Amino acid sequence: ERYEDLCLIWRLALEGMSGWLIAKEMTLRGIPTRKGSPMWQPTTVLGMLHNRAYAGVVEALRTEAVVPKRRRGDTYGKSASHSRPQDQRIRLEGLVPRPVVTEEEFEWVQQRLLKNSVLARRNTKLRVYLLKGMFQCSVCGRSYVGVTREGKSYYYCRGTWGLPYGARKCSTKARF
Repeated sequence: ERYEDLCLIWRLALEGMSGWLIAKEMTLRGIPTRKGSPMWQPTTVLGMLHNRAYAGVVEALRTEAVVPKRRRGDTYGKSASHSRPQDQRIRLEGLVPRPVVTEEEFEWVQQRLLKNSVLARRNTKLRVYLLKGMFQCSVCGRSYVGVTREGKSYYYCRGTWGLPYGARKCSTKARF
């Protein structure tokens, strides 16, 4: 019953839009989510774009139970899971009556999403900040880190934002 909405999401993805932009577009068009919410979340869109069922292939045994690296309490056994490699999943074809995209289009979107995540502005792994970790804030003693915003790179005190709840925030405003 929501086939046209699914086609719209995939058409926007095939045009090269990111999950964030698709979520924004769906919200602006007033199309409600499957659960009836007027606001689309990027994680919802990305979950749909990573689901091979929209290409007509249902994957069985996508995840595997493993022992967690760290436990929160006195539990035992394999209470965590991780994704299995593509070659270890079982492909069940012919179960989806009307696939939204072809397998080639699905693969193209996967490559595009990977490229988007590598080139994302928040991904600082690709950028080199020559002074990273070399000097500290005179107010709180935390190190300065490099960021790039709107094409300009600068350094700021690590204690000014992004801290865990309850941590003391640095009062410095210095950025250079």
